[in-house]
Amino acid sequence: MLESFFKPKKAVVIGASRKKGKIGNVIFSNLLDKKFEAECVNPKAEKILGRRCYANVSEMRGKADLAVIATPAKTVPKILDECGKKGIRNIIIVSAGFKETGNLKLMDELKKPIKKYSLRVLGPNCLGTFDAYSGIDTLFMLKSRLHRPEKGSISLISQSGALGAAVLDLASKKGIGFSKFVSYGNAIDIDETDLLKEAAKDKNTKVICMYIEQIKRGQEFIRTAKKIKKPIIFLKGGVTEAGNKAAMSHTGSLAGSAGIYAGVLRQAGCIQVKDIREMFIIADTLSKVKSLPKGNRVQVITNGGGYGINAT
Repeated sequence: MLESFFKPKKAVVIGASRKKGKIGNVIFSNLLDKKFEAECVNPKAEKILGRRCYANVSEMRGKADLAVIATPAKTVPKILDECGKKGIRNIIIVSAGFKETGNLKLMDELKKPIKKYSLRVLGPNCLGTFDAYSGIDTLFMLKSRLHRPEKGSISLISQSGALGAAVLDLASKKGIGFSKFVSYGNAIDIDETDLLKEAAKDKNTKVICMYIEQIKRGQEFIRTAKKIKKPIIFLKGGVTEAGNKAAMSHTGSLAGSAGIYAGVLRQAGCIQVKDIREMFIIADTLSKVKSLPKGNRVQVITNGGGYGINAT
């Protein structure tokens, strides 16, 4: 169950900042704006945004069901251990500087507390979550730079934070509503299959969009996608050799052959698109229809043969 990532009862921002515009300040401010019960941790501050600030996780009063870590990469393994001891099981790591920069040793260090305390971790190197219905917003981009969409029935699962943010901003400007958005980055624990299952269960989600550079558990992903009745629109990153190399340096993913992925997605019943624009058009259309079309009973009427050929 990943509900606490989208609807936490209490959250804590570790690495909250007093300086406006800083990542830790933006995230904490977002949570307070939506009236979430939120705490902050920063050993160099007594108060942030009028709230008491704790020196470390162990000093925090009570227990949170979601932690957002926005501290330098080298500090994250120790903080994960502190969260585990405190009983905080759901964690978003927005910090970068792990596998995507070649720091495999530090990435491996994260696995120890995750296994020891049975943590569920999103990231590292991610934007986190946004839910238009619950109001959760861990995106560290200012709302003046990244407009959030209104409530709708489209959910977006994106390995890339920047691409996902661009989609959200465009959706807001075009008046297209969203249910959920999640950026999961390097996927040390929670991956695209976990998030697909969560979107499938979400009553507010009618259409699922995905931007993925690598599928970690191919067979389980196919089995999961086949069972889901909601349309899954899939944009694959790293389809060329150059794109594959870029994906490795972006989220540390080995993207794989475009042909193999196309076959996998067909097996899974996904709708594969070539760019964001096509994803938008299809998602917006499917979100507005009362029932999804089935079968091959389609007639094309056209005044030019070329259009008919391209439509088939």
